[in-house]
Amino acid sequence: MIDIFLDVMLGPFRVISQFYFKNQLFFNTILIGLAAYNLFFNRSGNIQSDSKS
Repeated sequence: MIDIFLDVMLGPFRVISQFYFKNQLFFNTILIGLAAYNLFFNRSGNIQSDSKS
């Protein structure tokens, strides 16, 4: 009964979320890696721009 309500309310997102949950470790590793890369990349850029001015 709950599955029917979820299918109606979420529609195509239900399939996407099932795919995400099956591969959650892979996707989370990529997202955390990208966030860490951007964090360190932006810090080094800010330090260099502050020292030039």
